[in-house]
Amino acid sequence: MPRVDVTLNGRTYPVHCAEGEEPRLTRLGALVNRRLTEITANAGGNVVGESQLLAIAALMLADEVVELTDALAAARAEASATPAAGSDDAGMVAAVDRLTERLDDIAERLERT
Repeated sequence: MPRVDVTLNGRTYPVHCAEGEEPRLTRLGALVNRRLTEITANAGGNVVGESQLLAIAALMLADEVVELTDALAAARAEASATPAAGSDDAGMVAAVDRLTERLDDIAERLERT
């Protein structure tokens, strides 16, 4: 079983994963570490314990997941409410444009994380 060393807040953790998942795990570790760095930088000199730091990072990432999940559900609902082809071409074009904007917004958020 492959092992990836993930560094979080200056500490290295060995994490086992499925074959081929190493790059994804490395990317996920880097994402979490960036969050930890942001939280530490924004702490304003307040000393935050490692457990609290990890809890805050987990809550921030969970908040992003919920926000993106809600946006995706709304986009899917809007897509399913779109009129049948041919019934209103202008309405169809407008709906596709709105969905495209929503998906672009979701993609931008994912790229920032």
